[in-house]
Amino acid sequence: VNVRFTHFSKQNIQPIIHANGIIKPLPESKAEISSHIAGKVERIFVREGMKVSKGQPILSISSFELLELQNEYAAAKADAEFQKAEYERQETLTKKNMGVLAEFQNSKARYQAAVVKEKMLLHKLELIGIGKAVLNDPVKGQISPVFTITAPLDGYINKLQVHIGTLVESQTILAEIINPTLLQAEVYVYEKDAAWITEGLPVSMNLAGSPGLELQGKVSYINRALDPETKTITLHVNFEKRPLSEIHADMTIRAEIKGKTEAGNGWCVPLSTLFDDGSKTFLFVSNSISDSLVHMKRIQVKVQRRDEDYAMLEQHSSFKVDWEIADNNVLSLEAERKKNE
Repeated sequence: VNVRFTHFSKQNIQPIIHANGIIKPLPESKAEISSHIAGKVERIFVREGMKVSKGQPILSISSFELLELQNEYAAAKADAEFQKAEYERQETLTKKNMGVLAEFQNSKARYQAAVVKEKMLLHKLELIGIGKAVLNDPVKGQISPVFTITAPLDGYINKLQVHIGTLVESQTILAEIINPTLLQAEVYVYEKDAAWITEGLPVSMNLAGSPGLELQGKVSYINRALDPETKTITLHVNFEKRPLSEIHADMTIRAEIKGKTEAGNGWCVPLSTLFDDGSKTFLFVSNSISDSLVHMKRIQVKVQRRDEDYAMLEQHSSFKVDWEIADNNVLSLEAERKKNE
């Protein structure tokens, strides 16, 4: 049957791991919009399903709290300027030995407290989105009871949960924006393969419904908490180049992962030597070869790990390093064996 032979060898094995998974939206692909202060919806600039860009107006809200906050900020800013002038005056007097040290220290403390209060109110107004003209000069700036909420990311309006006149609180969800292009793959790997997985490994993926479309990615991070039902860990895979229009959240995928390379145990054989009958794996070996006759036997083996070229076998006490191992035509050898049964 024209058989050639090989021997056990020590090879570096890079296992190929096959797994299933699903496409999931990234956490930053979804945003729920709310107001930082209570008020009433005055205008709505978008509709459900509408595409929006980051910074685009979504709706405007009028608020008595906003008026009060701007008034507090104006007073705090004026007080900070006054306390600064008083502090500088006391500092000058102290340097000339004309002032009282206690008065200087009190003025410094009042000035620092005034600056902290001004900054706190300033940050509150900036969170709401009040224009810089009001913040820089509250006297000349136009104080307004209305502020506009803008989109925090590019995407589509998925839900719009208010209408004109709706009274809202800080915990009220006004709208929801989703960016369907911010996706990743969750790949589920069985516990037995977990040791061969590290961050950064390349992953090839095919969509279950479009087997011809191949996607490439890399393992970005690993959730090693074992799922008690499926006995799997979860790999979070970031896509590299991909056709955005053809993949969507909740699509199922099949993945192939090249695991980290492992030094073989000395009992490695080419994949072409293995005969698999559907339930067990065998080698055809010989320890007696002459010019006219080759005595061969079939032995059962267990594969520990395999890659595209080699399989690493679980060592057995019966293994002989000088065995001649059939490296091709193992199906023909099995057919011949059955004839002689």
